[in-house]
Amino acid sequence: SPRFSFDERHLAYQACTSTCAIVIQSIDGGSVNTVKHASDKVSLSYPSFHPNTDRVLFVRAERRPDGYTDSQLATSRRDGSNFELLTKSNVFKRSATYSYDAKRIAFLGNEPNLVRSETRKYQSTDIYELDLATSREKLLTDLRLVDISAPSYTSDGLHVLFSAVGSIRPRSRGKAPSTPLQNLYPGKTLFIAPTDGSHTLAPIAAPISKSSMPIALRDGTVAFLGETAEGEGEERRYGHAVFVV
Repeated sequence: SPRFSFDERHLAYQACTSTCAIVIQSIDGGSVNTVKHASDKVSLSYPSFHPNTDRVLFVRAERRPDGYTDSQLATSRRDGSNFELLTKSNVFKRSATYSYDAKRIAFLGNEPNLVRSETRKYQSTDIYELDLATSREKLLTDLRLVDISAPSYTSDGLHVLFSAVGSIRPRSRGKAPSTPLQNLYPGKTLFIAPTDGSHTLAPIAAPISKSSMPIALRDGTVAFLGETAEGEGEERRYGHAVFVV
């Protein structure tokens, strides 16, 4: 999905032909820059902006001969120059976003399945965090989440917000979640999880049906998409609206 810069002057989105690139466009209709890779085997996706500089964050993905994907976080300037890889792990990455202080990056990740009998290449999704000072990655959730949205940092950086339908099961390592997701919340629900690695979480905005895509704003409020309904019986019509809590 398209992402606005923090200064609301630019928009970044993915555009695909034979391969996928990142297009960065000024809102006033001026400059349009394309960030792409020299190889047609490499795709760039999931763009987002650095909060304080002109750099753009995205995922660089290249399919390997063994069927897995070399998926890494990378950045460049908005004009496509000064390309830099930030990670080198085997976690399949997507939907990355900076913390407001730009010291950390939260992203969705899937570890590769190394069990030969397993038909899926990757495990279910969790939220990871990259510390830019140390280049270390850690799990923020430990739940094998289902139908999860991109994470969003709170303004103080102490928590991430996301929406999810549920969890397949907690992993054997780590602590069990303080609020299990299985069979408790119908449809999508918003959750908040700390960034301290405790692997706990709590639901928020549960009364809104099919809540999704939360964004934490600088003033501490949370904007998200929720389902609306009007009418009764066969005349009942559903839609979506933006809510703030």
